[in-house]
Amino acid sequence: MTESLHRLANRKIIKAEIAASGQMRFDLRELKKYEANFNLKSNKQRNEQRNEQRNEQRNEREFEKVNKKGNVVEVNGTTQKDFVKNSMKMADLPDNSLHLMISSSP
Repeated sequence: MTESLHRLANRKIIKAEIAASGQMRFDLRELKKYEANFNLKSNKQRNEQRNEQRNEQRNEREFEKVNKKGNVVEVNGTTQKDFVKNSMKMADLPDNSLHLMISSSP
């Protein structure tokens, strides 16, 4: 804690005065102002991460709904199955099968 506080003072983010003894002296109001600003940023980042996670989970649930229906097309004696899934998990595709993969970058 002390080390990071000194680093903030050296970078002139938090005001500090050097006492005759060499110790750094901090203004309590300045520290509280920094703390309030830091907490606002932390809460905002946390909320953004939660929203991203919720969106990812919602998308996964939607993909699972589509995939459970099992989109199967039979044309000219062939059977085609459409999967809407994460390409990192290929367990649904049998070995030695032919497949066309369409993906989008993250």
